[in-house]
This record gives sequence, C-alpha cells and structure tokens, in this order.
Amino acid sequence: MRAVNGLHVLLVSAILCGMVQTAAGQSSAKAEVLAALAERDKAFVAGDETKVAQFMSEDYLQTDVSGNIQDKQAWLNEYYRPMAPLLKSGETRWVTFDRSDIVVRDLGDTMVVAGKQTIKHVGVNPWNPKVTTPPDSPRAPLTLRFTHVWIKRGGAWKLAVVHNAIPTERK
Repeated sequence: MRAVNGLHVLLVSAILCGMVQTAAGQSSAKAEVLAALAERDKAFVAGDETKVAQFMSEDYLQTDVSGNIQDKQAWLNEYYRPMAPLLKSGETRWVTFDRSDIVVRDLGDTMVVAGKQTIKHVGVNPWNPKVTTPPDSPRAPLTLRFTHVWIKRGGAWKLAVVHNAIPTERK
C-alpha cells in the first residue's frame, strides 16, 4: 500500500510539475508577444519602417476599418510608407496611441491578441498632405477594436494577421 501511495504522490507531483511548466511557458510566451507588440508600436509611432516591417510575417494580411484587405507590401506601400517620413520629421505625430482591454489567447506557436486601441494624430495628413490637423484640434481620438494573430517563426514572434474595426454604438 505504501508503494502505491508513493507512486501516486510521484505521479501527482509529475503532473503538477508539468502543469506549472506549461503555465510558466504560456505566461512567458504571452509576455514575449506583448513585448513584441509594444516594440512594434514604438517603431510604428517613430516612423521606423524597417523595424515595423521586420515584425510582420511575409504572408501578413490586414483587414482595415473600411473592410479593405491588404498584404504586407500593399499595407506598407498604401498605408505606412506615406506616413513614416512624416513621423520621422515630426510633421505628423501621434498624440494618442494607446491600447487597452487586451486579451491574449495562447495557441502554442500562435497567439491571438485582441483589445481596444485609441489613436489620434496631428500635423500633416499622410494620405492628403493638403490637410493639416493643428495640435490643439478638438477632434476626438478614434477608438477601434483590434485582433492580431502572432506566429512564432525562426524563434521570433511575427504579426501575421490584423483585423481592425470601429465599433458602432449599441442602441
């Protein structure tokens, strides 16, 4: 009977140890992805096109708030390249660029990150340079919901899918 109890203790200990290691691994992966997101956001706000592109997987896809789907090159060319030099020069700057209500789902080498983002830029409009928003503009920040899919490739977390949506008010 003692051998059986000893075996049970050993078995339960092994299972619990495995659960702790799995939980620790998941929290570590979650922390890695959140750190990658923060680093990518920092590069984005600074106009660092090279670093932003390095965080994107080669098969990246984004659905923007208007429902347009862009691959990596289309997103860089149509969205970020017009903005990056203006951010670097200070002609455009983000006065609000915050993420909140973040939820992370760990699926192994894939992580899903969802939450709320509040953004507002001032200065030259990157897509219509004839329009400039003054720093004291009363225009409210834009709040959107986002879902990111991050994948682990070559030991690094890469952003593979982005979906952004502007929530409508519920009546």
